[in-house]
Amino acid sequence: MEKIKDINDALENLDSDSAVQAILQSIHPAEVPEGERSTLPPIIDITDFLDQRLPKPPELIHGILHKGSKMVLSGSSKSRKTWSLTHLAMCVAAGKEWWGFETTRGKVLYVNFEIAAWSYQKRVEWIKEKMELTTGDLKGWMKVWNLRGKAADIADLVEQIIEQTKDKFDLIILDPIYKVLGDRDENSNSDVALMMNEIDRIVEEAGPAIIFGHHFSKGNQAHKDAMDRMSGAGAFARDADSLLVMTKHELPDTYTVEAILRNHKPVAPFCVTLDDPILERWDGADPSKVKGRRGAEKKYPIAKLMQVLAKQEILRADLERQFCKDTGACEGSFDTRFKEAIALGYIVKGADGKKIKAADGYPGIAIVPKEDGNNQNSATVQE
Repeated sequence: MEKIKDINDALENLDSDSAVQAILQSIHPAEVPEGERSTLPPIIDITDFLDQRLPKPPELIHGILHKGSKMVLSGSSKSRKTWSLTHLAMCVAAGKEWWGFETTRGKVLYVNFEIAAWSYQKRVEWIKEKMELTTGDLKGWMKVWNLRGKAADIADLVEQIIEQTKDKFDLIILDPIYKVLGDRDENSNSDVALMMNEIDRIVEEAGPAIIFGHHFSKGNQAHKDAMDRMSGAGAFARDADSLLVMTKHELPDTYTVEAILRNHKPVAPFCVTLDDPILERWDGADPSKVKGRRGAEKKYPIAKLMQVLAKQEILRADLERQFCKDTGACEGSFDTRFKEAIALGYIVKGADGKKIKAADGYPGIAIVPKEDGNNQNSATVQE
């Protein structure tokens, strides 16, 4: 092919229409097809970011959940999760208190993937009667989408969910989440993360808060840290903005609820108990009396942890490695014993503020647990 010397030489070898197109192409390059454009937000300077007025979204569950956030309610099998989520849906729809937390009245969609429609209808009726609500109290505020037998991979459902719900609801409850795993492995962090990305799409494009129920793994979970009790990959817990974990209490029909919150102040553990057909908050029960924990306390006692601290100041990570090596405990057992020791005032900061040590007088002298959060010597240690 003959080498082209300049633009004039090129134009001489083109017909007039082609020449015009060539010139226009050089001035206005062809647009990138719609599907290939970047959908990411722009990078902005920190000063511009701080100058932005970013309104805080309303709290649907005060102290627990904002609109546009994600929450997981987790518990063992048959721990009344669906009852509790339905109760929550009706509380938000009616603007009623739920488990001691005020709610902001909002429009709710309950997506039922598991319970037969006739059975779920009876549950709603029983809860409505218990709450002394009328159908008129909920009309226009709560809708139900019965999809038992229609559950599929969330990626196949997300477009339809967004189309049906965009700007129509403040809260959407997906119950249970395992029904939309599809062929994904719930033990794979990458698979679960991909599923959670699809749920993020619903939040971002349709605008609601999303809550879903998830189950514990099998066996006694009491000795594990609350975040580690859920079945499957850790991404279930880490992805959520709010996590409420229901663990069986020593008392019958009672559960200890622990809250792990990203965007709110810490909430102390509390108990709920059966007031048929719903669970109601019961402040008269001791939330530390979790069923099955005593065996774990005997196997991995705080004293084992304190034996290491009594000898030296140490970093938290080093303490964890030594404790697990000495006892054979898992990370969750260490976290539980460590938090209990801090709550009792047994662990304090070292001289450098980074390492930790046993409080003065331990072991050998009984230590009085701290009574408030104003003790400057109490340890709040982070990794």
